[in-house]
Parts: sequence; C-alpha cells; structure tokens
Amino acid sequence: MRRRTALTLGTGMLPLLAVACAVMSKERRALGNASAWIHGVSSVPDSVRLYMAANRWATDMIEDALLGRRRAPDWFDTTFAVYWLSDSGRRRYLRTLRHFAGHPNENVASFAIYGLVRYSGDRAVRARLLEVDRTASKRVRNSMAGMLALANDSSARNLLGAISLRDLSPYTIEIIERVLSAPPLPAGNFRWPCLPAAPEPWTGQCPR
Repeated sequence: MRRRTALTLGTGMLPLLAVACAVMSKERRALGNASAWIHGVSSVPDSVRLYMAANRWATDMIEDALLGRRRAPDWFDTTFAVYWLSDSGRRRYLRTLRHFAGHPNENVASFAIYGLVRYSGDRAVRARLLEVDRTASKRVRNSMAGMLALANDSSARNLLGAISLRDLSPYTIEIIERVLSAPPLPAGNFRWPCLPAAPEPWTGQCPR
C-alpha cells in the first residue's frame, strides 16, 4: 500500500514539475538574451527582437535581475540588460533608465539614454538628460545628441536646442543642423543604433 501511495504521489507531481521546468526554461531564455552578443546589438537576430518585444515579462525579469531583485546568472551583462529595457520602449522602465544614464560605463549610459530619448517630453526624463549633458563624458554626450537628432520629434528637437554643443564632434553637429532644418518626425518611431555610416544626405530612416 505504501508503495502504491508513493507512486500515486509521484505521478501527481509530474504536472507540477513540468510547469516548473517550463518556467525555468523561459527564465533562462529571457536572461540569456541579456548576455553579451559578440558583435553588438546589430548582431541580434530579428527572431530574438520579436520575442523580446512580444513578452513584457521577459524585460520585467531582466529589470529584476539588473536591480538585484532576482539572482542574475554569471553570463548576465549589464550593457545588454539596459539595452533591452530601452529597446522595449516601455514607460515603466524610465526610473531604472534614469538611474543607469549616469553609469560610469559609457555603453551602459548610452543605452539607457536611448530609452529616455523616446520620452524626452517627460519632465523627469528631460531633467535627467539635461543633467547628463552637464556631467557626462564627451562620448556619451555625442551619443545623446545623435540620438535626439535621429528621434527628431518635437520634444527631442526642443531638447536639442537646450543642450550644449561644446566639444561635440563635427559630424554630430552636422547631423543636428541637418535635422533641425527639416520638419519633425512623428514620435515613437526611433530605433538606435542606426547612425548612417557616412555624412551623406540622410533620409531620416535607419539602414538595415
């Protein structure tokens, strides 16, 4: 009788084990996408981008690991974790991105700014980006100015008029002048990094 009961209990546990394994598999996939891609964000397959865009719980999980609310695996990469939060375009991550916009790693800071630029009309975001303009390195400021120029919606253009042009590269200044001489773009269509490879006449579209 004991053996039969044990077998019955074991069989009853199988569905629970299957669910637990499925959850662990989803967690590994989500956090695995926050590992470092060897050739940078441009090497991320479209299938991964579609997966991350369709599953908010995946970026929620990445944010939890980034903030220490969940144990991060050894392969977890802060730069790519911040990138996925920014690339999602979700307003819920703005507080986290405002924090990481001041990160000492310039890539982390630039990717955080990428997410903030989409909401440059938000008062707290605007204040943070102006603070970055005052305090960040030349490289980060160049990235921010270039992203604002690429976004080129009305709030981004307004912020471009407020930041300092000190020590920005001639190429960045040329892009700024070019986009400000053209009509603004609709908000919400911005994707980065997608700077044109050379300062040719730019259409405002990111090359594939």
